[in-house]
Amino acid sequence: MSDSNPIVRRSTLGAATLAVASLAFAATSAAAQPVALGSAESFAVLGQTTVTGTGASTVTGDVGAGLGGSVTGFPPGTVDEASDVHEGDAVAVQALLDATAAFEDLAARPCPDANDLTGQDLGGLSLGPGVYCFDGDAPLTGTLTLTLTGAGPWTFQIGGLLTIEASAQVLTPDITSACSGSLVHWQVGGASATIGASSAVIGNILSQIDITLGAGASLDGRAVALDGGVTMEDNQVAACSVGDAFPPGDAFKVTGGGQLSVPDPDSADIHRSGRGRATFAFVARPGTDGGEARGRFVYLNHSNRRHVSAFGRRGHIFGRVTDIDVVAVNDDGSAKTVRFNGTCPRPDCTFSALVEDNGEGHRDDDEGEDDADGDGQPDSESHRRWRPRDRLGLVIVANGEILEARALRPIARGNIQFHAPADTTLTTDVNDVEFGPGSVVDVSVSMDPGAARTTADAYVVLELPNGQLLSWTGRGLVPGLVPVARGFVPFAFQGALAQVTIPRGAPAGRYTWLSALTAAGTLNLLTPIAETVFTIAP
Repeated sequence: MSDSNPIVRRSTLGAATLAVASLAFAATSAAAQPVALGSAESFAVLGQTTVTGTGASTVTGDVGAGLGGSVTGFPPGTVDEASDVHEGDAVAVQALLDATAAFEDLAARPCPDANDLTGQDLGGLSLGPGVYCFDGDAPLTGTLTLTLTGAGPWTFQIGGLLTIEASAQVLTPDITSACSGSLVHWQVGGASATIGASSAVIGNILSQIDITLGAGASLDGRAVALDGGVTMEDNQVAACSVGDAFPPGDAFKVTGGGQLSVPDPDSADIHRSGRGRATFAFVARPGTDGGEARGRFVYLNHSNRRHVSAFGRRGHIFGRVTDIDVVAVNDDGSAKTVRFNGTCPRPDCTFSALVEDNGEGHRDDDEGEDDADGDGQPDSESHRRWRPRDRLGLVIVANGEILEARALRPIARGNIQFHAPADTTLTTDVNDVEFGPGSVVDVSVSMDPGAARTTADAYVVLELPNGQLLSWTGRGLVPGLVPVARGFVPFAFQGALAQVTIPRGAPAGRYTWLSALTAAGTLNLLTPIAETVFTIAP
C-alpha cells in the first residue's frame, strides 16, 4: 500500500478527527469541529448485538460485534487483509463505547433554525457544510440525489428514522479525496437507518438501534449500530480517514507507565474518575513485514479486588500485545492516539488500550485549579503539582464479562510516549529450549547501554504457563514484579545471571523469561520487553 492510500489500514491509519480540522467550515464553531471516533476509527461495520451478512459483501476496515454479540456471513463476505473481525472482545467493546461518545457529541451540536429540515425530503437538496436536524424521520426518496457542497463537515441529527430509498445517491462533488465519507456524519437518534438497494451513500452512520443495507448498496464511511445490529447483503463498505501515513514496522514504538485515577468498583460510569488508584505499564510496537505486533501490557486496579480470578495474582493483568493501530495523527503526520490490544492468560481474556501522547504536562497554576482527586472540589494550593497531559482509556473482557472499562482520560502520574526504539537493550538467554525435572536452567543476560544516560531499574521475570509472574532477585524467584537491580545507569555487560533447577512436579508447558529496563522507581519502560522461551516436558 502506498502512503497516499487513504483507506484505513493497520499501522498506517490516518485521523479524520484531526486532519479534517484544516478543511472544516467555520472551524471556530463547535458545530464545525470534526468528531473524534477514538478506537472506532478502524471499524467499517460495528453492531452491539449482531453483524449479519448475506452474499459477497466486501468491507475495508474492521468488523465487530459487542459483548455477547456475533458476526456471521464472513465468509462468503470478505474483510480486507489489513483489517480484522472482532466478536465480543475488548476491542469491539471499546470501539462501541467510543462510538457512543461520538454519537453524544454529534447530538449535542447546535442546529441553526435555518437548518431545521423537519418534514422535508433530502432528495434534490444541495447543502453546504453545517449541522442539519430533523425532529422526526429523514427521508431520501426515489432515485434522487442529495448534493453536499463545499469542504465539509456535514452533520445530520435525526430524531426518527433515516430512510434512503433504492438507487438514491449522496454526493460530495467538491471533495476530490476518495475519503469524503469521513466528513459526513448521520446521527440517527430515534430509531433505525435503512439504506435502499443499489444506493450509494457517503458518511458515518451512527444509529441508536439497527442499520440495514439493501442489496448492492455501497457506503463510503461506517455503519455503527450502538444498541442493535447491522444487516448486509452484497454491499461494499469502506471506512477511511484523512491523514498522512504513520511510519510502519520498527520505525516506532509506544511506551508508558504511571497511575490512573479510578472510581469505586461499583461505579459503571466509564467517564467517572475518583480517588481509587490503578497502575499501568506497557510497550507496544508493530510487527515487521506485516507480522504480529509485539509488546506487553501490565495493569493493576488497586481498588478492585473482585476479579482476582480473571486478572491473576493480586489483581494483575499481564497481557501480550498482538495488534496496534494509529487512530489519530498530529498535523505533521506523527502519531497522536494509538490503540493496542491483545490477550491475557485467562480464559477468553482480551484487552484494548487507547493511549494519547500530548507532550509535556503542566503545573496546576498554569491552567487554573484542578480536581485531581475526583472529590468534586478544586485542589488546595498545597495540593497543586505537576500534572501529565497524556491520556489513557482501556477495556478488559474475560469470560464474557467486562472487568474494566475506562474512557480516555488524563493519567494521574507518569508518561506516555511515541518514539523510535531506543538502542539500549536488556536481553536474556538460556542453555536449551526444553527441560525436564531435575534439569538446570542456566540464565545469562546481555545489556547494551547504547546512548542511554537515564537511571534505570532492571527486571528479569519468569512467566509460568498459567500467567503467574516470578521475578529473579539475585537470591531466588519471588512472586510479582521485583527488580533485580535498582537505580543504576545502564552499562555494557554480558554474563551469567542465575541457575534454576527444575523441581519435580513443575507444570509442563511454555515458560518465558522476560527482561527490560524501566526508569528508576517506575514501570515506565526504557527498552522493549525481550522474551526468551523454553518448555518443560511432562
